[in-house]
Amino acid sequence: MGARAKFTTTLVLTASGLSVCVLWFGVDPHGQQVALRTLGLGVGAGLISVPIGILITWVCRSRSLISEVLLITCTGLVFVPLFLQVSAWDSAFGKLGWFSTQGASLQPMLTGWAAAVWIHGLAAAPQVALIMLVGVMMGSRSSEEQAMLDASPSVVFWNVTARKLAPLVIIGFVWTLVVTAREIAVTDIFQIGTLAEQIYLGYSLGQFNTGLSPWSAEDIVRAESTRWQLSVALIFWVVVVFTIACFSYLSPHFYSDKWTKNQKSFSPMTLPKRCVGILLWCGISVVPLGNLLVRASFGVQRLDGEPVPEYSLSQLGHALQRVFDEYSLEMQWSLAIASVSAVVLMVVAIGFGWLAIESPKWRIAFVLSVGMLAAIPGPLLGVGVVTVCSSVEYDWLAYLYDRTIFPTVLATTLFCWPLIALITYCVMGSTAKDALEHAKVEGAGGLTRLIRIAVMQNGLAITGCFLVAFVLSFGELSASQMVLPAGIDTIPRRMLGLLHSGVNELTAAFSLVNFLLVFTLAIVSWGLIRRAGRSAA
Repeated sequence: MGARAKFTTTLVLTASGLSVCVLWFGVDPHGQQVALRTLGLGVGAGLISVPIGILITWVCRSRSLISEVLLITCTGLVFVPLFLQVSAWDSAFGKLGWFSTQGASLQPMLTGWAAAVWIHGLAAAPQVALIMLVGVMMGSRSSEEQAMLDASPSVVFWNVTARKLAPLVIIGFVWTLVVTAREIAVTDIFQIGTLAEQIYLGYSLGQFNTGLSPWSAEDIVRAESTRWQLSVALIFWVVVVFTIACFSYLSPHFYSDKWTKNQKSFSPMTLPKRCVGILLWCGISVVPLGNLLVRASFGVQRLDGEPVPEYSLSQLGHALQRVFDEYSLEMQWSLAIASVSAVVLMVVAIGFGWLAIESPKWRIAFVLSVGMLAAIPGPLLGVGVVTVCSSVEYDWLAYLYDRTIFPTVLATTLFCWPLIALITYCVMGSTAKDALEHAKVEGAGGLTRLIRIAVMQNGLAITGCFLVAFVLSFGELSASQMVLPAGIDTIPRRMLGLLHSGVNELTAAFSLVNFLLVFTLAIVSWGLIRRAGRSAA
């Protein structure tokens, strides 16, 4: 074991030991239960996402139409919001799902922990796959090429490539854990009392404590307490910083010479890979999308005086028309918030990312900002925005908080920062070093080099990053849910309310429209970034 591997192992063990001590001695029993539920959900999701991610990586390392389609699909699914994933699976296997309502039992097949683990795991699988693909592309293939002379491709993969994937497996597992801990869309629908869900319920019920069984004052105070929440967030922060450090080591610049060179080396596409690739593509995209199409096409007609269910394109068209008639205002607000948030994200990400590339000190601050904001659950970010805006006594701030989308944009920006920051950093890092050094010798300042060289040279990729920021902001729910001004409703918040009642044909059509919009923009944005990378190479 090399010195770097020993240091990494020591760091992991130390961080894990400190995290366990903080969790055991610094958190009350209620907080321990919430933390264990959060970790349990994340571990369960990771046990699904990592194996699927490995299989996707295995298939996509071959050059064929199947692998290309699977890669494009995974890229688009990375940016599909979780509430759309919930709607896609609930529309078939939930309480109003077209499959659950077949027969006499009328019992939902997807409920509780099983549903939450399955949806989180399947939603995180494309993200894990892309992390592994980036790491594999950046690594050397000399050992694999040597082994290919004496063994079959499958033997080489499981005995050579799989071992090299071990650090990436850890990163993918931790990434799934963190993403699961931040979100509330799944946990709120299926009533899983995770960290983010407790923060959200504590704040919401503290403001509006109504219902058939309202919480007691003691329950609300306990849920609103942030002592154990911040402790658990610290645990995730330690792990996330370690993950980002490992990822930075594996892939310091997204478009490097080694990346371009290794793109040309692919393993052969075999029959098992084709079959696995088709099954994976159907499982992560065709089945969820098909569920929404079938549910949105549902209707009832009278046959001899008896109601008979039917599925038709006319019913689908009618449901889609109702979506644009009834939810146009929510779409307008979501587009406005996403546009402003994307602009703010890109301005900050370009400036901060450039400083991180230029200075090691700024790079440390950059990594810390990404790690901390990735570790903090979305509802806690929303509560933080509310606390800051309400505690500062300025008339202009009160006006912005009460009368504008400022708090929603701020919460959305903080929540979406980690992923946008990393993507933009990789794009800015691909700037030609010769041009930067020549400009510096000629006396150009940092701002001049940023605007005239880095931004101008990466204009196409930055456009793609802006679309990514727009897509993420459009589907953000966990943080912005807490700070929506009165009279403003967005698509994510409206969808969350509709999903509590089950997925009917209108909700399915609403989900279908948003799914196609988000997926299309994600594919276009990734295509721009990828094309810019090839041009630079």
